[in-house]
Amino acid sequence: LQITTDESSNISEQRIIKYSALTRDGQSFFWENILAPTGTLDAATLANHFVLHTKLVSNDDLPRIISVTTGTCATMQNMWKVLEAREETEHIATVPCDSQGIQLLIKDILESHGMVDTWEECTTIANTLRNSTKQLAYLREHWNTAYGKHKSFIASVITSWGTQYRLIKSVKDNEAALKLLACSSDSEFAEKTSLQDRDFWYRLDDLLHLLKPIDEWQKASEANNASVSCVYDLSARPGFQFGNSETVWTGPYCGSLSETRHMECANYC
Repeated sequence: LQITTDESSNISEQRIIKYSALTRDGQSFFWENILAPTGTLDAATLANHFVLHTKLVSNDDLPRIISVTTGTCATMQNMWKVLEAREETEHIATVPCDSQGIQLLIKDILESHGMVDTWEECTTIANTLRNSTKQLAYLREHWNTAYGKHKSFIASVITSWGTQYRLIKSVKDNEAALKLLACSSDSEFAEKTSLQDRDFWYRLDDLLHLLKPIDEWQKASEANNASVSCVYDLSARPGFQFGNSETVWTGPYCGSLSETRHMECANYC
């Protein structure tokens, strides 16, 4: 069995610890959410909690547990050391979460100089139109004109990985209708100027070009049949060659990313 565990807070702000398992035939299943013990959740506490509950998962047969995948914060990294130092768990391989590392890379890209403006414009456009009944009514008319059907915008949710890329893509997928809306005298919202700006759409295309392969790798790493053997060094993957003179990225952000590429690959790969 391969175990995945994480500590976080639920919508009631209660601290919880989650467990999932992956069998050797590629079947993934959720095991349980557990309220975290009161007090400090340090590495030793989390390691003890892990041993207690994986004994339940494995029917008190810890040798069946071959790996544990966690986040990459300092506490989790210290928990790996605790598990490696204990005789009953020293055989368990500790694996940093590949999809979380990719998500952190996406976050840093969107917050980097030259990218953040385009990201914030996309977020504002999507959220404004989703939450404005009047403007959305006008947009529905333009959807019918441009596509013959209604479309939608994807919301970016911090706990749902990949939604940042899909929000940006939903703006691009609505490009024709949004341009019609921006040219309409009936529409009244501040982001009209962005929709009428040719440079905005160029920057949006470049951003999607950069994020698309990263999103595909993230989805692959989250698939039910993913395993430790599917995790590769991100910098070695075809089409994502940050930090060398033959980079495939040729958009307008090259200059702003040139100083951060090595750092991002080193931190998240």
